[in-house]
Amino acid sequence: MVWQQQRTKVGRRVTNSVGHADWKNTTYDTDLILSQNKPNHRIVPYLGLGYEYSNSHTSGIPDYRGITGVFGIRF
Repeated sequence: MVWQQQRTKVGRRVTNSVGHADWKNTTYDTDLILSQNKPNHRIVPYLGLGYEYSNSHTSGIPDYRGITGVFGIRF
């Protein structure tokens, strides 16, 4: 069956600016990653779609909200 060959992963990430950065912000990320479930293969491609929100702590720079795309190869 096709659905047994798929692998789904949900990734969440929070990052924060450090030190004396010009743009102080906190970023929240959520991604849904899809890949083939082939444990006997060494290289497996993946594809994902996500949402990102950056909360700006610097005056004059607005917050950012947007859709993100991810693609890559898992070794």
